[in-house]
Parts: sequence; structure tokens; C-alpha cells
Amino acid sequence: MSHWALDPICCSSLREARALLLDAGASLILCDAQLQDGTYQDLLCTLDKTATTHFVVITSGPDDEKYEEAMRSGAFDVIISPCRRTDVQWMVIRAMQEDRREGERRNHTPEDLSSGDEK
Repeated sequence: MSHWALDPICCSSLREARALLLDAGASLILCDAQLQDGTYQDLLCTLDKTATTHFVVITSGPDDEKYEEAMRSGAFDVIISPCRRTDVQWMVIRAMQEDRREGERRNHTPEDLSSGDEK
């Protein structure tokens, strides 16, 4: 992550992640499907749904049911472990693009849209 000028915060348990996420305001979270004291779903449930956090689940293998379950739970995407550097890089790029698009949507007001119609 440091190659992309990102400052990762690493956690080894659900308890530790919950404590850090209260203050961190993370925009991208990569999380193993199974943690030593819970699952990604437990962590996903604690996130602020109004925040623009992109939650990526890392699973042990290709499984359509696990993918669908993670996406229904609110995950941004799912990648398979062991993941390659390019898998993580792609998630970072997609999250940054989504943040940019969301920022552009928030910055457009109804007045902005109607001002182009005036002559």
C-alpha cells in the first residue's frame, strides 16, 4: 500500500478493528471472511451506513454463494485469497473512482442542472 501513497491500518481481530474504525474514518477496508473472534459480517454491521466506506471481503476460494452473500451484506466487492498485488491495486483504484464520482454527485445541486437550460 505504501507504493500507492496509502497509509494502511492493520488489525488482527474484530475487536481491534471495531476500536480503530471508530476513529479512523476508513474509505477502504480489506477484511478476511473469517476473523479470530468473528466474521466480516460482524464488522460490516458496525460500519456507519452513511459513510462512503468500501468494504472488500477476502475469501479462501471461488464460491458464488459466498460472493452473493457478501454483496447482499453490503460489501463493495470480493477477492480470492491468496490475492495478488494487482487484485488489491484494482480495489484501491475502484474505491478512489467511486469516491470521486460520489463527490461529484454531492457537488451538483438542482440549480447546477437547471442553469444550463437558461439562455
